[in-house]
Amino acid sequence: MSKNLYIAATGQSDGKTTTSIGLFDIFREKKFNVGFIKPVGQRYISVGNDQIDKDSYLIEQIFQSKCNIKDMSPIAIPAGYTTQYIENRHDLKEELFDRLDYSFKCISNNSDVVIVEGTGHAGVGSVLDLSNAKVASLTKSKVILIAPGGVGNTIDEIMLNKALFDKENVEILGVIVNKVLEDKYEKSKKLVTQALSYYNIPVLGFIPYKESLSSPNMALIQENLKQATCINQCSTSYKNINKIVVAAMTTKHVVEHLEKGSLLIVPGDRHSVIEAVVSASACIPEKHVRGIILTGGILPRKKTLDLITSHDIPILSVPYETYETSKLVSKLLVKITHKDVKKIELAKELIRTFVDTNTILERL
Repeated sequence: MSKNLYIAATGQSDGKTTTSIGLFDIFREKKFNVGFIKPVGQRYISVGNDQIDKDSYLIEQIFQSKCNIKDMSPIAIPAGYTTQYIENRHDLKEELFDRLDYSFKCISNNSDVVIVEGTGHAGVGSVLDLSNAKVASLTKSKVILIAPGGVGNTIDEIMLNKALFDKENVEILGVIVNKVLEDKYEKSKKLVTQALSYYNIPVLGFIPYKESLSSPNMALIQENLKQATCINQCSTSYKNINKIVVAAMTTKHVVEHLEKGSLLIVPGDRHSVIEAVVSASACIPEKHVRGIILTGGILPRKKTLDLITSHDIPILSVPYETYETSKLVSKLLVKITHKDVKKIELAKELIRTFVDTNTILERL
Protein backbone atom coordinates (compact mmCIF):
# COMPACT_ATOMS: atom_id res chain seq x y z
CA MET A 1 0.00 0.00 0.00
CA SER A 2 1.37 3.41 -0.95
CA LYS A 3 2.12 6.24 1.46
CA ASN A 4 0.23 9.32 0.35
CA LEU A 5 1.37 12.90 0.83
CA TYR A 6 -1.01 15.76 0.06
CA ILE A 7 0.66 19.06 -0.89
CA ALA A 8 -1.77 21.78 0.16
CA ALA A 9 -1.45 25.52 0.62
CA THR A 10 -3.16 28.48 2.22
CA GLY A 11 -3.62 30.12 -1.19
CA GLN A 12 -2.70 30.25 -4.85
CA SER A 13 0.98 30.51 -5.86
CA ASP A 14 2.23 29.62 -2.38
CA GLY A 15 4.67 26.98 -3.68
CA LYS A 16 2.84 23.67 -4.11
CA THR A 17 4.42 22.81 -7.44
CA THR A 18 7.91 23.82 -6.29
CA THR A 19 7.47 21.51 -3.29
CA SER A 20 6.12 18.67 -5.43
CA ILE A 21 9.11 18.89 -7.79
CA GLY A 22 11.60 18.91 -4.93
CA LEU A 23 10.02 16.05 -3.01
CA PHE A 24 9.51 13.91 -6.11
CA ASP A 25 13.21 14.28 -6.89
CA ILE A 26 14.27 13.37 -3.35
CA PHE A 27 11.91 10.38 -3.04
CA ARG A 28 13.05 9.04 -6.39
CA GLU A 29 16.70 9.48 -5.37
CA LYS A 30 15.94 7.27 -2.37
CA LYS A 31 14.78 4.56 -4.78
CA PHE A 32 11.05 4.90 -4.12
CA ASN A 33 8.56 4.35 -6.91
CA VAL A 34 6.94 7.77 -6.87
CA GLY A 35 3.48 8.52 -8.20
CA PHE A 36 1.89 11.90 -8.77
CA ILE A 37 -1.71 13.03 -9.13
CA LYS A 38 -3.41 16.42 -9.33
CA PRO A 39 -6.98 15.27 -8.59
CA VAL A 40 -8.75 18.51 -9.55
CA GLY A 41 -7.12 20.83 -12.07
CA GLN A 42 -8.22 24.26 -13.22
CA ARG A 43 -5.37 25.06 -15.63
CA TYR A 44 -5.03 22.45 -18.34
CA ILE A 45 -3.68 21.74 -21.80
CA SER A 46 -4.74 19.27 -24.48
CA VAL A 47 -2.65 16.10 -24.64
CA GLY A 48 -4.06 13.96 -27.42
CA ASN A 49 -7.78 13.81 -26.79
CA ASP A 50 -7.46 14.49 -23.05
CA GLN A 51 -7.48 17.68 -21.00
CA ILE A 52 -4.49 17.43 -18.64
CA ASP A 53 -3.68 19.73 -15.75
CA LYS A 54 -0.53 21.74 -16.43
CA ASP A 55 1.14 20.66 -13.18
CA SER A 56 0.58 16.98 -13.94
CA TYR A 57 2.00 17.51 -17.41
CA LEU A 58 4.98 19.33 -15.90
CA ILE A 59 5.80 16.49 -13.49
CA GLU A 60 5.41 13.90 -16.25
CA GLN A 61 7.76 15.84 -18.53
CA ILE A 62 10.42 16.49 -15.86
CA PHE A 63 10.57 12.99 -14.38
CA GLN A 64 9.24 10.86 -17.24
CA SER A 65 6.77 9.31 -14.84
CA LYS A 66 5.61 5.79 -15.63
CA CYS A 67 2.08 6.66 -14.54
CA ASN A 68 -0.67 7.14 -17.11
CA ILE A 69 -0.91 10.90 -17.75
CA LYS A 70 -4.72 10.76 -17.70
CA ASP A 71 -4.68 9.16 -14.24
CA MET A 72 -2.30 11.90 -13.08
CA SER A 73 -5.00 14.43 -13.95
CA PRO A 74 -8.39 12.73 -13.63
CA ILE A 75 -10.54 15.86 -13.29
CA ALA A 76 -9.79 19.00 -15.34
CA ILE A 77 -12.49 21.61 -14.89
CA PRO A 78 -13.42 23.42 -18.13
CA ALA A 79 -15.10 26.81 -18.28
CA GLY A 80 -18.81 26.57 -17.47
CA TYR A 81 -18.57 23.25 -15.64
CA THR A 82 -19.36 24.79 -12.24
CA THR A 83 -22.81 25.85 -13.47
CA GLN A 84 -23.37 22.45 -15.05
CA TYR A 85 -22.40 20.70 -11.80
CA ILE A 86 -24.62 22.80 -9.56
CA GLU A 87 -27.61 22.24 -11.84
CA ASN A 88 -26.93 18.49 -12.18
CA ARG A 89 -25.20 17.68 -8.89
CA HIS A 90 -27.14 14.46 -8.25
CA ASP A 91 -25.98 12.96 -11.55
CA LEU A 92 -22.43 14.32 -11.70
CA LYS A 93 -21.21 13.89 -8.12
CA GLU A 94 -20.90 10.11 -8.28
CA GLU A 95 -19.22 10.37 -11.69
CA LEU A 96 -16.49 12.68 -10.34
CA PHE A 97 -15.92 10.56 -7.23
CA ASP A 98 -15.67 7.39 -9.32
CA ARG A 99 -13.22 9.04 -11.72
CA LEU A 100 -11.00 10.18 -8.85
CA ASP A 101 -11.18 6.81 -7.11
CA TYR A 102 -10.26 4.87 -10.26
CA SER A 103 -7.29 7.08 -11.17
CA PHE A 104 -5.95 7.23 -7.65
CA LYS A 105 -6.02 3.44 -7.34
CA CYS A 106 -4.15 3.13 -10.65
CA ILE A 107 -1.46 5.52 -9.43
CA SER A 108 -1.15 4.16 -5.89
CA ASN A 109 -1.11 0.49 -6.90
CA ASN A 110 2.17 1.07 -8.72
CA SER A 111 3.80 3.45 -6.26
CA ASP A 112 5.55 3.39 -2.90
CA VAL A 113 4.80 7.09 -2.35
CA VAL A 114 2.12 9.18 -4.04
CA ILE A 115 2.39 12.96 -4.13
CA VAL A 116 -1.11 14.42 -4.31
CA GLU A 117 -1.07 18.09 -5.28
CA GLY A 118 -3.98 20.31 -4.34
CA THR A 119 -5.22 23.53 -5.88
CA GLY A 120 -5.65 26.82 -4.01
CA HIS A 121 -6.57 26.88 -0.33
CA ALA A 122 -8.14 24.02 1.65
CA GLY A 123 -11.69 24.94 0.65
CA VAL A 124 -11.12 25.20 -3.11
CA GLY A 125 -13.20 22.61 -4.93
CA SER A 126 -16.06 22.67 -2.44
CA VAL A 127 -18.46 23.71 -5.18
CA LEU A 128 -17.80 20.27 -6.73
CA ASP A 129 -17.91 18.48 -3.35
CA LEU A 130 -14.16 17.94 -3.80
CA SER A 131 -12.45 20.48 -1.60
CA ASN A 132 -8.75 19.92 -0.94
CA ALA A 133 -9.64 18.77 2.56
CA LYS A 134 -12.18 16.30 1.19
CA VAL A 135 -9.80 14.93 -1.44
CA ALA A 136 -7.06 14.50 1.17
CA SER A 137 -9.52 12.45 3.19
CA LEU A 138 -10.65 10.36 0.21
CA THR A 139 -7.04 9.56 -0.72
CA LYS A 140 -6.07 8.83 2.90
CA SER A 141 -3.22 11.33 2.66
CA LYS A 142 -1.20 13.16 5.25
CA VAL A 143 -0.92 16.86 4.53
CA ILE A 144 1.96 19.26 4.14
CA LEU A 145 0.51 22.76 4.36
CA ILE A 146 2.44 25.54 2.64
CA ALA A 147 2.01 29.17 3.72
CA PRO A 148 3.63 32.41 2.51
CA GLY A 149 6.30 34.13 4.57
CA GLY A 150 5.32 36.44 7.41
CA VAL A 151 4.23 36.07 11.02
CA GLY A 152 0.73 37.11 12.02
CA ASN A 153 -1.04 36.55 8.72
CA THR A 154 0.95 33.36 8.13
CA ILE A 155 -0.22 31.84 11.41
CA ASP A 156 -3.80 32.99 10.87
CA GLU A 157 -3.92 31.41 7.41
CA ILE A 158 -2.40 28.16 8.65
CA MET A 159 -4.98 27.82 11.44
CA LEU A 160 -7.88 28.72 9.14
CA ASN A 161 -6.90 26.07 6.60
CA LYS A 162 -6.06 23.51 9.28
CA ALA A 163 -9.63 23.77 10.56
CA LEU A 164 -10.98 22.41 7.27
CA PHE A 165 -8.56 19.48 7.30
CA ASP A 166 -9.42 18.79 10.95
CA LYS A 167 -13.09 18.65 9.97
CA GLU A 168 -12.26 15.85 7.53
CA ASN A 169 -10.04 14.10 10.12
CA VAL A 170 -6.95 14.62 8.00
CA GLU A 171 -3.55 14.72 9.71
CA ILE A 172 -1.33 17.74 9.14
CA LEU A 173 2.12 16.22 8.88
CA GLY A 174 3.72 19.64 9.05
CA VAL A 175 3.98 23.16 7.65
CA ILE A 176 6.40 24.73 5.17
CA VAL A 177 6.70 28.51 5.17
CA ASN A 178 7.69 29.70 1.70
CA LYS A 179 8.93 32.94 0.15
CA VAL A 180 10.38 34.31 3.39
CA LEU A 181 12.11 37.65 2.81
CA GLU A 182 15.83 37.55 3.53
CA ASP A 183 15.88 40.47 5.98
CA LYS A 184 13.03 38.89 7.99
CA TYR A 185 14.11 35.27 7.72
CA GLU A 186 15.49 34.62 11.21
CA LYS A 187 12.77 36.59 13.00
CA SER A 188 9.97 34.86 11.05
CA LYS A 189 11.52 31.45 11.62
CA LYS A 190 11.77 31.98 15.37
CA LEU A 191 8.30 33.47 15.91
CA VAL A 192 6.32 31.18 13.60
CA THR A 193 7.99 28.06 15.00
CA GLN A 194 7.26 29.18 18.55
CA ALA A 195 3.65 30.11 17.78
CA LEU A 196 2.87 26.83 15.97
CA SER A 197 4.43 24.81 18.80
CA TYR A 198 1.52 25.99 20.99
CA TYR A 199 -0.79 24.09 18.63
CA ASN A 200 1.54 21.08 18.25
CA ILE A 201 2.01 21.80 14.55
CA PRO A 202 5.46 20.72 13.29
CA VAL A 203 7.37 23.15 11.10
CA LEU A 204 9.20 21.36 8.30
CA GLY A 205 11.05 24.25 6.79
CA PHE A 206 11.40 27.92 5.89
CA ILE A 207 12.21 28.60 2.25
CA PRO A 208 13.70 32.00 1.36
CA TYR A 209 12.12 34.14 -1.33
CA LYS A 210 13.76 33.76 -4.73
CA GLU A 211 12.76 36.40 -7.24
CA SER A 212 13.78 34.21 -10.17
CA LEU A 213 10.99 31.72 -9.40
CA SER A 214 8.43 34.54 -9.50
CA SER A 215 9.77 36.18 -12.67
CA PRO A 216 7.97 35.64 -16.00
CA ASN A 217 9.59 35.01 -19.37
CA MET A 218 8.47 35.67 -22.93
CA ALA A 219 7.33 32.08 -23.48
CA LEU A 220 4.99 32.35 -20.48
CA ILE A 221 3.72 35.76 -21.60
CA GLN A 222 3.00 34.44 -25.09
CA GLU A 223 1.13 31.47 -23.65
CA ASN A 224 -1.04 33.64 -21.41
CA LEU A 225 -1.75 36.59 -23.70
CA LYS A 226 -4.12 34.64 -25.92
CA GLN A 227 -4.15 37.16 -28.79
CA ALA A 228 -0.37 37.57 -28.89
CA THR A 229 1.38 36.97 -32.20
CA CYS A 230 5.03 35.94 -32.24
CA ILE A 231 7.14 38.16 -34.48
CA ASN A 232 10.57 36.85 -33.48
CA GLN A 233 10.96 33.50 -31.71
CA CYS A 234 14.35 33.12 -29.98
CA SER A 235 16.36 30.83 -27.79
CA THR A 236 16.11 33.43 -25.01
CA SER A 237 12.31 33.06 -24.66
CA TYR A 238 12.74 31.15 -21.37
CA LYS A 239 15.11 33.62 -19.73
CA ASN A 240 13.69 35.52 -16.76
CA ILE A 241 12.40 39.06 -17.12
CA ASN A 242 13.62 41.21 -14.25
CA LYS A 243 12.00 44.56 -15.03
CA ILE A 244 9.15 45.96 -17.13
CA VAL A 245 9.74 49.24 -18.94
CA VAL A 246 6.71 50.93 -20.49
CA ALA A 247 7.51 53.38 -23.29
CA ALA A 248 5.46 56.26 -21.91
CA MET A 249 8.38 58.73 -21.98
CA THR A 250 10.96 60.13 -24.35
CA THR A 251 13.36 57.84 -26.18
CA LYS A 252 16.27 59.02 -24.04
CA HIS A 253 14.46 58.28 -20.78
CA VAL A 254 13.27 54.87 -21.97
CA VAL A 255 16.86 53.83 -22.67
CA GLU A 256 17.97 55.24 -19.31
CA HIS A 257 15.42 53.02 -17.52
CA LEU A 258 16.59 49.83 -19.23
CA GLU A 259 18.37 47.20 -17.16
CA LYS A 260 19.71 43.79 -18.11
CA GLY A 261 16.73 41.46 -18.37
CA SER A 262 14.15 44.18 -19.07
CA LEU A 263 10.92 43.75 -21.02
CA LEU A 264 9.92 46.71 -23.20
CA ILE A 265 6.21 47.35 -23.73
CA VAL A 266 5.85 49.86 -26.55
CA PRO A 267 3.31 50.91 -29.23
CA GLY A 268 4.27 49.37 -32.56
CA ASP A 269 4.56 52.79 -34.23
CA ARG A 270 7.14 54.23 -31.77
CA HIS A 271 9.92 53.56 -34.28
CA SER A 272 12.58 55.75 -32.70
CA VAL A 273 12.09 54.16 -29.27
CA ILE A 274 12.19 50.60 -30.64
CA GLU A 275 15.31 51.23 -32.72
CA ALA A 276 17.12 52.96 -29.85
CA VAL A 277 16.30 50.14 -27.42
CA VAL A 278 17.40 47.40 -29.83
CA SER A 279 20.65 49.24 -30.54
CA ALA A 280 21.35 49.79 -26.81
CA SER A 281 20.51 46.17 -26.08
CA ALA A 282 22.99 44.98 -28.71
CA CYS A 283 25.83 47.28 -27.66
CA ILE A 284 25.53 47.64 -23.89
CA PRO A 285 25.34 44.41 -21.80
CA GLU A 286 23.73 46.30 -18.88
CA LYS A 287 20.87 47.33 -21.21
CA HIS A 288 20.20 43.95 -22.80
CA VAL A 289 16.45 43.34 -23.09
CA ARG A 290 14.78 39.93 -22.75
CA GLY A 291 11.80 40.82 -24.92
CA ILE A 292 9.65 43.43 -26.60
CA ILE A 293 5.87 43.57 -26.74
CA LEU A 294 4.45 45.73 -29.55
CA THR A 295 1.04 47.07 -28.56
CA GLY A 296 -2.02 48.43 -30.34
CA GLY A 297 -1.97 45.74 -33.04
CA ILE A 298 0.53 47.90 -34.96
CA LEU A 299 3.64 46.52 -36.60
CA PRO A 300 6.64 48.82 -37.10
CA ARG A 301 7.74 50.00 -40.53
CA LYS A 302 9.89 47.54 -42.53
CA LYS A 303 13.20 49.18 -41.58
CA THR A 304 12.44 48.88 -37.86
CA LEU A 305 10.99 45.39 -38.20
CA ASP A 306 14.09 44.17 -40.04
CA LEU A 307 16.28 45.62 -37.28
CA ILE A 308 14.47 43.96 -34.41
CA THR A 309 14.18 40.56 -36.11
CA SER A 310 17.92 40.55 -36.84
CA HIS A 311 18.66 40.34 -33.11
CA ASP A 312 18.14 37.52 -30.61
CA ILE A 313 15.21 39.26 -28.91
CA PRO A 314 11.77 37.62 -28.60
CA ILE A 315 9.11 39.95 -30.04
CA LEU A 316 5.35 39.71 -29.54
CA SER A 317 2.60 41.80 -31.08
CA VAL A 318 -0.69 42.25 -29.20
CA PRO A 319 -3.95 44.07 -30.06
CA TYR A 320 -4.22 45.63 -26.58
CA GLU A 321 -3.35 49.20 -25.73
CA THR A 322 -0.06 49.79 -23.89
CA TYR A 323 -1.59 50.38 -20.44
CA GLU A 324 -3.83 47.32 -20.69
CA THR A 325 -0.87 45.20 -21.83
CA SER A 326 1.27 46.27 -18.88
CA LYS A 327 -1.58 45.38 -16.49
CA LEU A 328 -2.05 41.94 -18.07
CA VAL A 329 1.67 41.18 -17.86
CA SER A 330 1.99 42.37 -14.26
CA LYS A 331 -0.92 40.15 -13.19
CA LEU A 332 0.39 36.98 -14.83
CA LEU A 333 0.39 33.86 -12.69
CA VAL A 334 4.01 32.73 -12.98
CA LYS A 335 4.27 28.95 -13.17
CA ILE A 336 7.22 26.69 -13.88
CA THR A 337 7.16 24.94 -17.27
CA HIS A 338 9.11 21.86 -18.28
CA LYS A 339 11.50 24.00 -20.36
CA ASP A 340 12.38 26.25 -17.40
CA VAL A 341 15.49 24.19 -16.62
CA LYS A 342 17.03 26.70 -14.21
CA LYS A 343 13.79 27.12 -12.26
CA ILE A 344 13.34 23.37 -11.99
CA GLU A 345 16.87 22.90 -10.63
CA LEU A 346 16.37 25.80 -8.21
CA ALA A 347 13.11 24.25 -6.95
CA LYS A 348 14.91 20.96 -6.26
CA GLU A 349 17.75 22.77 -4.50
CA LEU A 350 15.43 24.82 -2.27
CA ILE A 351 13.49 21.80 -1.03
CA ARG A 352 16.68 19.80 -0.50
CA THR A 353 18.35 22.65 1.44
CA PHE A 354 15.55 24.20 3.48
CA VAL A 355 12.99 21.42 4.10
CA ASP A 356 13.36 18.61 6.64
CA THR A 357 12.70 15.79 4.20
CA ASN A 358 13.97 13.14 6.63
CA THR A 359 11.15 13.98 9.04
CA ILE A 360 8.65 13.83 6.18
CA LEU A 361 9.83 10.34 5.27
CA GLU A 362 9.80 9.18 8.89
CA ARG A 363 6.25 10.43 9.52
CA LEU A 364 4.67 9.25 6.29
